[in-house]
Amino acid sequence: FSPKALDSLFTPFSSARTGHLGLGLCLARKILRRFGGEIEAANGPSKGAVVTLSLVPPDFSPVA
Repeated sequence: FSPKALDSLFTPFSSARTGHLGLGLCLARKILRRFGGEIEAANGPSKGAVVTLSLVPPDFSPVA
């Protein structure tokens, strides 16, 4: 991702590619957050994108 793209990656209607609506990652984040999850994006250490999805089972109870 370019630095500019990373800043607005999850913003609705923000796309670096012509002809794309820029809704996919925004919707993915909303869905994941609704169910207690999260999504993050970054650039890989050498090249390429890294998108991390974190999911928590509904019956998860952390050990105290």
